[in-house]
Amino acid sequence: MKPYYCFDRELLRLSAEDDDALLQYRYALALKRALLLEPNCGEVTDPEGCPASAAGKTLFLRTTSEHALRLLDGLCADGARPLETRQGIYRLKHWFLDLPPEREIRAFPNTAALRAALPELPWVRRAEKVFLKTVRKGVSGSVRPAALEDDAFWAHLAGSGCLYPEEELLLSAFVDIARDELGTREWRCFVLGGQVCSVSRAVHSLAHMVPDAIRSAAERLTCLLCRRDGFPDCYVLDLMETTGGQIEIVELNPVSSSMCYVNNSIFTEQLPEVREVYARTGLGYEFCLDALRYPGRYHTAPHPGMDYVYQRDCSDSFDRYDSIP
Repeated sequence: MKPYYCFDRELLRLSAEDDDALLQYRYALALKRALLLEPNCGEVTDPEGCPASAAGKTLFLRTTSEHALRLLDGLCADGARPLETRQGIYRLKHWFLDLPPEREIRAFPNTAALRAALPELPWVRRAEKVFLKTVRKGVSGSVRPAALEDDAFWAHLAGSGCLYPEEELLLSAFVDIARDELGTREWRCFVLGGQVCSVSRAVHSLAHMVPDAIRSAAERLTCLLCRRDGFPDCYVLDLMETTGGQIEIVELNPVSSSMCYVNNSIFTEQLPEVREVYARTGLGYEFCLDALRYPGRYHTAPHPGMDYVYQRDCSDSFDRYDSIP
């Protein structure tokens, strides 16, 4: 059954003209399968604002990570069939339990549990830096191991609003990611129905080729995850190339709150009007539709003066905390 695309009104209100969420909403309108969801009350309407029922519909929710679980719970209670569930998102966030990587990754229910476990983690003590993040990504970045034992470090995070008092954290070994002229060599792969549908670097307006090795790795890893009983079949798989040349998983994320980059798409249905643009550029379908209106936004080769990084997805490094004693 073809899904309806249900957009969080707040997400659209916060979106700039060229943000992926707004481009997706326009594409869903063209498909005549767009719905809107008010995050405060859970009311579903059609694009004209008339009440609409979600019951019985397959829904592709587009929202923020802050709203996702609550809205998915509400939609399920109303009889809708979202592509994701609370249980499925938990599996995605803890992907390393289903597909253990070569590097160390540990989950902790809160800050106190992480700090209590540090003496039993020799790989942390030996490292120059490790990678720390909260599951909701309010905190995400590399940090010196000594900071993890420092009250000032945790007080700074809590005081800045980045870290809630009781919040799950992930701690992993640090990996050096290879770089090129587009930044770190990372790729975002959208997996829908258990199939790798699109792969993109984290850039917004530069169409580009994806190495065969990356697509093959994405398909191989997706196949392995499909064999895990009850593992979701819709998710976002982020891959990286290390400085040693290995291709590894960065993380898995829910499709409902993951951004698309220029070669990505949340859609599997191609509108006739985007066929030529897609054949020529390989852009995601929603970006193809936007390119018909604003062709100057998109390029197939680097263009002087253009910044291809998607600024809304830029995250601060933890380096600013290194000055904490």
